Amino acid sequence: MSGAADVYLMAFACEPGRGSEPGVGFAFAQAGARLARERGRRVVLVTRPHRVDAIRAGLGDDAEHLEILTVPLPRPVVASTGRRRPRPAYVVWQLIASLRLRRLVRESGRPAVVHHVTFATEALPAFESLIGAPVVFGPAGSAALPGGGAGVRARRVLRTVIARSNTRSAAVLIAQNDSVRRSWRLEGGQVVLEPNIVIEPLTGPRPPLTWDAACAGFLVARKRFDLAIEAYAASSATGRLVVIGDGPALPALRAAAERAGIADRVDFTGGLARDEVLERLSRSALLLHPSRQEGAPWVVGEAQAVGTVPIVFAGSGADGPVLAARLGEVVD
Repeated sequence: MSGAADVYLMAFACEPGRGSEPGVGFAFAQAGARLARERGRRVVLVTRPHRVDAIRAGLGDDAEHLEILTVPLPRPVVASTGRRRPRPAYVVWQLIASLRLRRLVRESGRPAVVHHVTFATEALPAFESLIGAPVVFGPAGSAALPGGGAGVRARRVLRTVIARSNTRSAAVLIAQNDSVRRSWRLEGGQVVLEPNIVIEPLTGPRPPLTWDAACAGFLVARKRFDLAIEAYAASSATGRLVVIGDGPALPALRAAAERAGIADRVDFTGGLARDEVLERLSRSALLLHPSRQEGAPWVVGEAQAVGTVPIVFAGSGADGPVLAARLGEVVD
């Protein structure tokens, strides 16, 4: 295998036992370790240093087959972004990691393939094109921005420019839903479809239902969980709603429950470990997920996996798993 290309997996987020972006990164780390073990390929995971021990522990015996190259963020960037503003940190990390990898690939003199793993959107600047090696981009793909105001139109134009830059430089594009695949086809190159969700097999009987419905995720404005609270209050349901997660929108959601007159029937759990999230989802009849934009709708796939019916908006990106699995409801 001396002539085979080295494989570099660029994963800003990577951690075992997590959903969404960290889960995607670790799923690729597992796949890369298997590729290295079974085919003798050199596979290098490029990620941040703070989760390396957890990654190696999660890989088990396969950890010895996967090389890990750590690229830290500058401390001022960490201090100014923190956990609540990962996207600016991702863009800075992308640039630093790509420039470092360009130098390493040139110094090695070996053929290389670079796989962009996270984040799950083509509308954030990525810089793998600087490396000088074929790039596999995805799974990724954002939903269209709704509305028609001047600000939205300007953002839509900017996102389009960034997306074209990212996708044009890729040899292979992996779209996370069919609408993204159709739009990417216009940019040329090889386009394949693969949902950006990795779900481990779930076993055991489903527990009795505790809640009529659940919302789950990082509590930010674009998830629009306030609409879920309003919809639940307007329905004929007489049971309880559970809101799973934490984030800056939590105070506003508590206030929304108060305004809707159902504060005594809404349970806010705060942040939970992934297995606890799945357990609470499995005890809910419905998942209300009115997010306006989802690049990696893991929670929708997780709800489907535990038998909870997701209700999502058309064109949001969250409708991809519902349409693919034909399980759930897509509403306008």
